[in-house]
Amino acid sequence: MILAAAILVSALALDSLLGDPPFLFHPVRLIGATISAFEKLLLRLRWSGSGGGILLVTMTIGLAIGAYLTLRQFIVGLHPFLATVLDLYLAYSCLALKDLCKHAEPIAETLTRSDLTQARTELQKIVGRDTSNLNPEGVARGAVESVAENFVDGVLSPIFWYTLIAVFSHVFGCPAPAAAGIVGMLGFKAISTLDSMVGYRSEHYLLFGRPAARLDDLANFLPARLSLI
Repeated sequence: MILAAAILVSALALDSLLGDPPFLFHPVRLIGATISAFEKLLLRLRWSGSGGGILLVTMTIGLAIGAYLTLRQFIVGLHPFLATVLDLYLAYSCLALKDLCKHAEPIAETLTRSDLTQARTELQKIVGRDTSNLNPEGVARGAVESVAENFVDGVLSPIFWYTLIAVFSHVFGCPAPAAAGIVGMLGFKAISTLDSMVGYRSEHYLLFGRPAARLDDLANFLPARLSLI
């Protein structure tokens, strides 16, 4: 359990110092590519309703966790230390605190300079709605709402699920609570990425994306309440 805690603290430190890693084999990017491939396959098979959405969620989460456990088992056979490096890299990759701050700071700076046009442009980078008619208060409110939502999604929830699963696995005698924590973290990031890609209320995704959207709400329910403390 000490190793699991050390990995999480080290991952937070790396994220604070370096930000999101720009590597090709970023786990969230790989999950996103997997979702795109599965979505095309299911829609080609005309599984565009809730059943297809449930299958998409199941396949994505299962593949993300299964691929990690398979890779980790192989790496442990080479050297246990390499498995720790893998766990640290994945934990670090699943956090996004510095990038969140990096996107929010220009909005605060432009509002301080009373440059409303640029502030709207900066806000548009982190929200999905039109910002062209917002006044300074609207820009500030939009920035705060986006930062709060993304803090839960990109920082608090991954930490919550890592910690919860690691602690439970330790209590029940799992020999590798850090690996169990990574399973929780990857499972959450898979759910979050699914929601961001298919969890829309448009006609196309209303049924197909509903399972992902509902599961994302459930996965963020407790972390969002903790963020109020």
